[in-house]
Amino acid sequence: MRHRTLLIPLVALAATVAFASFSVLISGTELIWFQTRITGLASYALLFASITTGEWRMITKGRTSFPLFRFHHPISMAAIAAVAAHFISAAADNYKWGKDLSLTQYLGFSFTDKWLTLMSLGALAFYMLTAAALASSSKMMRPGRFNVRRMAHNLGYIAFIMAYLHSVNLGTDLKSPQTAAIMRPTIVFSMMLAASLLATRIAASYNLFADNTEAAMAAVLLMVIMAAASGVASSTVQTMRDSSTLGLRVALADATEKTQLAEIGELMNQTSEVKRIIEEVRDGNSA
Repeated sequence: MRHRTLLIPLVALAATVAFASFSVLISGTELIWFQTRITGLASYALLFASITTGEWRMITKGRTSFPLFRFHHPISMAAIAAVAAHFISAAADNYKWGKDLSLTQYLGFSFTDKWLTLMSLGALAFYMLTAAALASSSKMMRPGRFNVRRMAHNLGYIAFIMAYLHSVNLGTDLKSPQTAAIMRPTIVFSMMLAASLLATRIAASYNLFADNTEAAMAAVLLMVIMAAASGVASSTVQTMRDSSTLGLRVALADATEKTQLAEIGELMNQTSEVKRIIEEVRDGNSA
């Protein structure tokens, strides 16, 4: 058992070094950009799976009532590995945008503008996931250390929110016309689902549901409410944008019309002046 305990971190370290070396080799090619995007999407998907399996087990109040919970820990470890791979890929990138970043900016401690702040959220999410994994280790999760477990879960929630903000604002595949129509609704749906499960779990802690069926129905209802609220909010924002755009267009049209009228008036004045000069010349010739 002791050899196995030592073997796991050694294998993880060797894999990290190998992946980092490969990333450096392709750092100036388009491959690093694809690698960063793939590991980013995998990170978010695995983190979402980790959050939802953990939340549902807590809603059902027992591992036996939710068999998929046995995958929670492996998924969480895979999520941390994927986030680490994404972090390394981004740091090694000299193809798209990484070549102009400093070490502090790579490490996620720069908040001088919106772009760097959103990028730093991804790095901070990785640190929180690592801390949550350490806090959730078998030794730390012994009876009597419930506060440590709660802290680990809270760090996971915060990391997921940070990952969401990082992904939805910086994700290339969420902005590309070819993939945004699928990727963006999927990311938003995952956030709403995680939020509904969290709210349902909080309600279940007060024994508001008779069984798991009621809890599932409550989660679905919350999802519908969140989706409806999101749709109304999106529609309202779009209407406000349209109104603002229309007002700007009207203002620009008025300004353009005034400019054109002023130009026409100036042209008429010039025409009158030319006509006066022609008449004076004609009268002089007649005399």
